[in-house]
Amino acid sequence: MSLKLESPEVIAGKQFEQDMQEWSRQLDAFAAGEQKTKDLIVGGTPDVLQRLGFPDYPVIMQGKDVAKVLSDREDHCLPMEQLRVLPQALWEPVMIFKSASKTGAYTILTEIKNPVDKRNVMIALHHNVRSQRVRVNRIASAYTRRPHWYVG
Repeated sequence: MSLKLESPEVIAGKQFEQDMQEWSRQLDAFAAGEQKTKDLIVGGTPDVLQRLGFPDYPVIMQGKDVAKVLSDREDHCLPMEQLRVLPQALWEPVMIFKSASKTGAYTILTEIKNPVDKRNVMIALHHNVRSQRVRVNRIASAYTRRPHWYVG
């Protein structure tokens, strides 16, 4: 009898697939009006973020923040298809910056392009925060914005 162990990479890949499916299911429920005020679980904290000191807590996004990202507010207005790939964007960030204005917050530059303005989507992520009496890493927003140094 031999026991076959899976590599950490295989296990992480399976978790990623489960996270993507569950996130998509929750977004469908949100769009149907079933989860407007609840926290939506984006998935687990990716290894790349854990190596930077993020605790291995669930990554969540509050319903009000999902609504903001989907709204027609300036710098937001992401279509649902773009929001569906947020877990992948967290697993494969282009760059990660510490926030200059908020302690414990980070900005993650992603490969996701907003189809309206063609700019890369950035994710505002607050690590190790409390939500509904548990510790989580919370996506506060996803948006596009020209940096302050941009001239054009």
